[in-house]
Amino acid sequence: MRREPSLIVALSLLLACARLEAAAKPPRLFNAALPAYGARISLVWGPKGGKDKLTPPESTFDNNAHTRCVLWGEPPYTFTIELLGRLPVDKVAFAHTDCDKEIAPKEVEVELDDGSRIAHTLELKRPEKRRPVWQEVPVGKEARVVKVTVKSNHAGEVAWGGLGEIAVLTSTDLDALLAIPGHDPKAPVFVRKPSIEPGKAAEVHLPKAVPKGEHPCCLMSKEERDALRETVKTAPRGKEALEQLLNVANGALEAPLDFPDPKGTPAQLTDRRCPIAKRHDALAKACGTLGMAYAMTGERKYAERAKEILLGYAQRYAAYPEHKGVNRSDTGKVMAQRLSEAMWLIPQIAALDQVWDSGALTDADRTQVADGLIRPCIEFIHRKAIAARVADCERANPDWRTADPPPGRPGPVGNWLNFYAAASILAGAVLGDRDLVDLTARDVKGYIRDGIGPDGLWGEGAIGYQMFALQALVLVLETAARQGIDLWGYRDARIKMPFDSVLRYAYPDGTAPGINDSGRVRLGDWSTMIYDYAWLRYREPGYAFLVNASPRQLLTSEGVYYPTRIYEPLPEPKAAAYPSTVFEGAGYAILRDPGRYLLVDYGPHGGVHGHFDKLNLLLFAGGDELGGEPVMHRYEDPLHRQWTIQTVAHNTVAADERSQVPCTGRLLVFEDAGPIKVMRAEAAGAYPGVLLDRTVVVLEDAVVDLFHGRSRRPHTWDRTLRFQGRLEDLAEPDKAAQPLGSRDGYEHLRVVARAGADDSWRGAWGTKGGKLHVLAAGAPGQEAIVALGPDKDHVVLVRQAGKAQASFASVYSLDAWGKPAASAKLVDTGDPLVVAFEMARDGATVQVVVAHRPGAWEALGWKSDARVLVARRKGNETQVLRAGGSETAKDGMTNDQ
Repeated sequence: MRREPSLIVALSLLLACARLEAAAKPPRLFNAALPAYGARISLVWGPKGGKDKLTPPESTFDNNAHTRCVLWGEPPYTFTIELLGRLPVDKVAFAHTDCDKEIAPKEVEVELDDGSRIAHTLELKRPEKRRPVWQEVPVGKEARVVKVTVKSNHAGEVAWGGLGEIAVLTSTDLDALLAIPGHDPKAPVFVRKPSIEPGKAAEVHLPKAVPKGEHPCCLMSKEERDALRETVKTAPRGKEALEQLLNVANGALEAPLDFPDPKGTPAQLTDRRCPIAKRHDALAKACGTLGMAYAMTGERKYAERAKEILLGYAQRYAAYPEHKGVNRSDTGKVMAQRLSEAMWLIPQIAALDQVWDSGALTDADRTQVADGLIRPCIEFIHRKAIAARVADCERANPDWRTADPPPGRPGPVGNWLNFYAAASILAGAVLGDRDLVDLTARDVKGYIRDGIGPDGLWGEGAIGYQMFALQALVLVLETAARQGIDLWGYRDARIKMPFDSVLRYAYPDGTAPGINDSGRVRLGDWSTMIYDYAWLRYREPGYAFLVNASPRQLLTSEGVYYPTRIYEPLPEPKAAAYPSTVFEGAGYAILRDPGRYLLVDYGPHGGVHGHFDKLNLLLFAGGDELGGEPVMHRYEDPLHRQWTIQTVAHNTVAADERSQVPCTGRLLVFEDAGPIKVMRAEAAGAYPGVLLDRTVVVLEDAVVDLFHGRSRRPHTWDRTLRFQGRLEDLAEPDKAAQPLGSRDGYEHLRVVARAGADDSWRGAWGTKGGKLHVLAAGAPGQEAIVALGPDKDHVVLVRQAGKAQASFASVYSLDAWGKPAASAKLVDTGDPLVVAFEMARDGATVQVVVAHRPGAWEALGWKSDARVLVARRKGNETQVLRAGGSETAKDGMTNDQ
């Protein structure tokens, strides 16, 4: 074909222009400071500054110049940005927030980890049409850590503010670097869990509403009080509770009224045993106990003493200074935070309700207690006047008293809100303040709607906090009922779900695992006394054993501000056997049989109470918890943040001696097929660019645990083995033994021994449930690190270093199940996305194949497209479980045979 010269010239010119344009176009820059790209952000500020608790440091690194970390006071303050790895940093960019009245950073300093510093002065440039106006600082060096220090501010109308955005820009393609090879986040799942029939709607048995102005009106009416007074005099368990109540109340009559001086040291609550806080707490509990002693005896001396406490605080409350305690994000007046303030106030309001008509208080006394103590304390807790809150509701919706509240903030509902609500509704009922009653009922409707997951667990995912929340909610629900508001039946009795879920969640021995910031809960102790009220309202037969097992109590103690109501034994139905189940809202997959219980935590982080422990495994067998959570240290104990919440303290996998970041995983497989049970879950967000995948197989005589991690980049992978009891032959670490690392829990692991584990590693923990044998399959270059944790935890880390992909396989067995496994090995399949495992035990062979991709595969002589295949063979008998897929064949045997 003949070509025109002019066309050829034109094409040549266009190609040349395209090349010049491509050459002139700068490379795309990525913001390596984004947490989604693996950046870890921290913040420190000076003695004359502070930070708003609701705006975390990450708010300045979220690609949104409107959201920001708000600081107040005087600089300096420093953001530390730990990058994914050592990266070329082209420039650091800054953008101011669009909040025009706030102070705005002016002089900043950028410091790299090689010691170089760059000073820069920012002009005051607010976003234009919500688009940030960036101010760039050239860098042109490699760095792993970048620090940004704000040294001065542009003036503003208000004394707080902060940077809208900080970006650390690199030419490295972070999207490509963090793409997980072979991972499909939308791959189909194969979850077959036993269905839990909702059954018919619960019938609610409410107490009668109390006429306006009559007392008591919160936890009981006059008729209920008089009936309980007679019951505790005659029922054996009632006599014991009454005797205990009067012993404590009589002691309170004799004890001095030890009010801390408002001009003295406030209750800083440096720990839970702070002397000042203990004095306040003792007076409040004494007041609650005295009020109940009057209710049960009618003896005025108890009411007189309760009045002295109420008036004493009414005279002093305004003078107590607002101050910070151990919770640096909150304040208190009497106590150190508003949660503690509410818990201190509740028993005093309950006492006032009981002694209102005792003759001990005059009208002037009641007014002084209301105006000097109760109302100001409630408004301090809510940070807003009640009248202003009512006005806000009226403007938003004139029907707010009966309508559902608007949606709340996303995320778990904090349990402390229920204690704010308990104090508020008690106050509203006792003082006859209908606005306060209706405001609280409106708030609590939102907590019931948003705080309870679809599976009935409280959204924080910690059973201890679920019980804690219910302690307060019972006060709210009972008081609301006597004020004519039905919260027990709200949304088809949704509040019944957390009472029910405890039973499905519990271990076979009647305790419940303490995931997140929760200790292990023992059902049948003080925490389950609330089931008196749940049984009275729902008449649920399954609650009877908890009512019968829980203590009987009339006095006030920590968190227990209500009297138990049932003193005759309830008929108990035959013990229920709960099946394997999945709590989808909390993300707990549980395989169980009559004596064993295994839980994989794959779900949401759990808010402020979450631990960095995605895919953690809890194991109960032999009558006790064998592998559970680490020791729960109190929040004021440094070990809480340094150890309890860290990844390495849990039975999961950590990468690069760092803890995971908050994320939500996915359940891929769940199948209970009787003698073979299997569950598999993955987490693709625990580390940027890293996939964690865990498969747990439960056999009648062993548990097989396969853990797989992969990435495009090499990592150091640590698989924690941490069980209760003592590891056999574990020597005490040498006094000069060095910690394994410097942060994220590793600083608390003292190394006892290190050895290669290319072939395998074998150990046994002496637990209360018997000797737990653990056999870890070998892998090239694998190491076993034996260490002692801060609570004398006997920990083994199985480590694979310098690999982009790692697989771990372990077998667990108790002596009661028979002989431990003789051998366990990972078998190379020639496909990095198909992991095969084989175990020999007591004449039986167990094979497990986990496919990390869809489609057909061949391994261990099997041909299948299953996502998980388990085969157990002993003699001529073969048991096979195929999860996912449609075909399985071996040696002429197919899935149809």
